[in-house]
Amino acid sequence: AITALPFTPFTCLPFATLGSNIFSGNQSVSGTVTATAFSGNGSALTGVNALSALTAASATNAASAGSLNGVPASNFARLDVDNAFTGNQNITGNITATGGITASGSLTIGSGTPISEYVSITDSITLPAISSGSCTTFTTEALTGFTPGSNDTIALGTPSTLLTGLGSGVFLMYEAWETTTTESPTITIRVCNPSSRYRGGNSGTIRIDIFKH
Repeated sequence: AITALPFTPFTCLPFATLGSNIFSGNQSVSGTVTATAFSGNGSALTGVNALSALTAASATNAASAGSLNGVPASNFARLDVDNAFTGNQNITGNITATGGITASGSLTIGSGTPISEYVSITDSITLPAISSGSCTTFTTEALTGFTPGSNDTIALGTPSTLLTGLGSGVFLMYEAWETTTTESPTITIRVCNPSSRYRGGNSGTIRIDIFKH
């Protein structure tokens, strides 16, 4: 006699074909995966130890596809190293620098006139006695390496001790100019007394800022 064995239904597992395949779950490959392209945003990519895998060539390919806005990989700025930029850089927000800002070209702040060169020095002076309607002058040391121009702007930062006549009611007037038109000029400061006699003796340090436009 023949006894029939119990039959258990089973489900065939998905298998790969030579066309497009859709896999679910984890896929393990013990060899090398060779592909002409990968799709997806890569948000779930794990186990990559070094970003050096994203070579300049692969970044350039990505740029040509538009995902990097057409910027060549060699022009990317990094936040962990110094960057050297060429061409005009346009920033709509604020620039905050803990160090100095050095520009080989001109520097424009807000909607102001571009500044191509800037020098700042100090000069300590002691005022002599100045008769009413008279003036006295002081000359600074040469500004090494600075070439003056016809459109230069000179600003004076004058302390209050150099503006009045030690309580005498005298108010002094200051002006300054570049003494030469060649490289490394000096700055002449003229102090005038438009009112009653000034007996002198005031001392202080003047800040002199020169802007080249």
